[in-house]
Amino acid sequence: MSPDFQEQSYILLQNCVDMLENAASSFAECISKPIYDSEPIPHYLFKDPDQKTYVVLRCVRIASGFNASLKLLKYGYAQEVGVILRSILEFIHDMDFVFEGFINKDSEEKIQSMIDTYFSEKYKNTRQLLEETKKQSSIPRKKIYASIGRMYGRDNPHRYRQIAKALEEGYSGYVHGGYHQTMEMWDQKRMCYEMKGQPYRIMQWLNYMSLIVHPALNIFSAVSHGFGLNQHMIELDKKRIELESSPVYNWK
Repeated sequence: MSPDFQEQSYILLQNCVDMLENAASSFAECISKPIYDSEPIPHYLFKDPDQKTYVVLRCVRIASGFNASLKLLKYGYAQEVGVILRSILEFIHDMDFVFEGFINKDSEEKIQSMIDTYFSEKYKNTRQLLEETKKQSSIPRKKIYASIGRMYGRDNPHRYRQIAKALEEGYSGYVHGGYHQTMEMWDQKRMCYEMKGQPYRIMQWLNYMSLIVHPALNIFSAVSHGFGLNQHMIELDKKRIELESSPVYNWK
């Protein structure tokens, strides 16, 4: 593999992420601005958040996560990128869950419950955190996987449900320091663990990232359509098609 090939892969993925970031900035212009609150600690919040607010915040985290991943991969920090990609996968699947509500009216109540729970979270000082005994429950992931199966699966919803579940669980090992994921850091030649990055894994992880950037481009295109930002939708769809035919997306 030539250095040029790897650099070209970086450039393409950064272009994709720049497009996601620009779209997220435009989405943010379509909702109200957050307001300042000084209690119990200084922070910002939304006065009347809704489904659109939720989707925009998920888009912001996705774009930021991809930017951070590309920076980390420059130095081969594959384990840390795995942690971020796991979060991004969850955010994308959460957005799929919300969008399924527009198609399947039976899901509206569950979706609203998830969004209400998300925005009900309050800032707490140290004393309040120490006194808190129970965290408010969220929508079980299995309901989100089922939603994805219904939306994409058509004649085979089980397959898409299992794919979503397998992706999240596969990357969860990086979040929790799983045994097998941690052992990827072992260098047999030098007989030590690599804790300053693994440059030889960069291309492998650029490929992994491209496979997650792809559905992000899809969901951002859907959000663009929902906000009436047709130019963003066209550009995101074109970039998705370009990514699908690229060497990094098809790398083995």
